[in-house]
Amino acid sequence: MTSGTSVELKCGMEVRDTVSGFTGMVTSIAIYHGGDPRFQVTAHECSRDGDISEEWFDAGRLEVVETHTSGAAAIGLGVA
Repeated sequence: MTSGTSVELKCGMEVRDTVSGFTGMVTSIAIYHGGDPRFQVTAHECSRDGDISEEWFDAGRLEVVETHTSGAAAIGLGVA
């Protein structure tokens, strides 16, 4: 994340990984002691064999595509 910026990510938001281009919905948030939160993003489309693709990303790699959420609690991320 760039210093001085603030990003608010919630479960249910549509996001895109700026490095790989992976796009999907935030479905889980992991908060570790002494570390930055990580966000699980689940793709909307299944692979040909029916598997659902899920990946974990740091907040700094994600950009919000849509902000429709299902009332999930927000995780405010800010770097002062």
